[in-house]
Amino acid sequence: MDTRLNGIHHITLCPGGAQEDVDFFTRVLGQRLVKQTVLMDGSIPVYHFYYGNADADPGSILTCFPYSRRPGRRGTGQIGVTSFSVPVGSTPFWADHFDRYRVCHSGIQERFGARSIRVTHPAGLELEVVENPGDPRRPWTTPEISADVAIRGFFGATMSMRDIEEQEIFLIHALRFRKVGVEGAYHRYEIPNGGPDRTIEPLALHRLGAPLAHPRHVAHHRVHGLGWCVDVDRDLAPRALLHHRPIVGGYRARRQRGPSISGARAGSAARAPAGTSGGS
Repeated sequence: MDTRLNGIHHITLCPGGAQEDVDFFTRVLGQRLVKQTVLMDGSIPVYHFYYGNADADPGSILTCFPYSRRPGRRGTGQIGVTSFSVPVGSTPFWADHFDRYRVCHSGIQERFGARSIRVTHPAGLELEVVENPGDPRRPWTTPEISADVAIRGFFGATMSMRDIEEQEIFLIHALRFRKVGVEGAYHRYEIPNGGPDRTIEPLALHRLGAPLAHPRHVAHHRVHGLGWCVDVDRDLAPRALLHHRPIVGGYRARRQRGPSISGARAGSAARAPAGTSGGS
């Protein structure tokens, strides 16, 4: 099976309050609020927010269901950290910016030769900004966040799991990722010839004794799932056989959902023709 994955299409989070979520992503992270709609899948109306860069590119869209009715549980078998791409040399700005907003952050760290800062969403979700050279995507800017430091889109994601070996088999042989390194508990994989949002890092820190994540996919302070980007609908067909999930419509995409070997929820999304959009 050829890989037709181009990178990450979107990532969906389940934070708590709607207003604190909008404030965090638009003011603290400086993201564009691309769209506001309502989750159509259930009996309880839930906001569905779409954030992204200036062009709302696939690979920049983070969507959120502000939902606090059911608590989630952190553990293995889930995406633990969502990573954003920022220009090289911008992490000192982000450290100062996070301090001004009094949000909890890690300070400047380094992993695989790149500087990063991990920051905590008000709902407890973990995100990070990672310096990434040569990212050409057009950022959204604010009065406080200029283009020379602003977020370009996703850099990647970190999954938490007990068994790195099984997940590696899935990433390399089923999805055709390439392993590019190991640093401490982090194992890094990239999509060959992918874009700047091509990185996945399964993290082995929880492999000894951590609880499994709660099986609810829509639950407070959890990552709901990640969608890979493919070019056209026909590229979803092999994934549908792999995941046993139907192909459905959505915002500027056709998508197909399913879990990975680790249990972390993932799927594929095809780019829709320019100028088209769907529902929630």
